[in-house]
Parts: sequence; structure tokens; C-alpha cells
Amino acid sequence: MLADIEKFIYNDKIYSKCNAADKEMIDTFLHGVRQQLETFKDAYRQAQEEIALLKRENKALSDDNEMKCELNEELNKALDKTCEELETFDMTFNNADFDEVKNKEQWKEWSLHNEKI
Repeated sequence: MLADIEKFIYNDKIYSKCNAADKEMIDTFLHGVRQQLETFKDAYRQAQEEIALLKRENKALSDDNEMKCELNEELNKALDKTCEELETFDMTFNNADFDEVKNKEQWKEWSLHNEKI
């Protein structure tokens, strides 16, 4: 678009009709516009590079979160299996006193509230 404006100014006899002061003002103005345009182009390129970097970081975080969710699911399954085994063990060895026997959900609740890290 700037090239079209320059073509219009310089090739369509507008510029040639101007006095020296007006020509200098036009040249200065167009030079400033060109500089601003280059600045905007540089800023745009930099923004595009930053967006690409953020997309890569976002993908890495997404992959990491997916892996953590899968691991969490595996750990929950292992905890459920362990609690089932504890329920069976508890029923086998504490069957004389059913008040003390815990079912799978009670064992899970107990393990989650009594964890030590």
C-alpha cells in the first residue's frame, strides 16, 4: 500500500508541482512512514517468533500434564487393587470381630488420610 501511495505521489505529477519545502516535507513524511513500517514488521516477526515459542511450550506442558494424568490413573488403579487385597486380608484374619474389618473404600479413605511423605 505504501508503494501505491509513493507511486501516486512521485509518478502522477503531484510531486513535481510542489515547491522545495513541500517536497522536503513529503520526503521526510514518507521516510518516517517507511521507518515505522519496518519497525512494525520487525515487531510482528518478533511476536510471531514468541507465539511459536509459546506454542511449543504449551505443547510440552500439555504432554507433561497428559503423562501425569495417565500416571495418576495408574496409581489410583494400584491403590484400588491394594485396598481390595487389604479388605480380603482383613476379612480373613479379623473375621471374628467384624467391627474392626474395613471394606475397600474404608481402606482407601484410611490410606489417603494417613499418608506420610
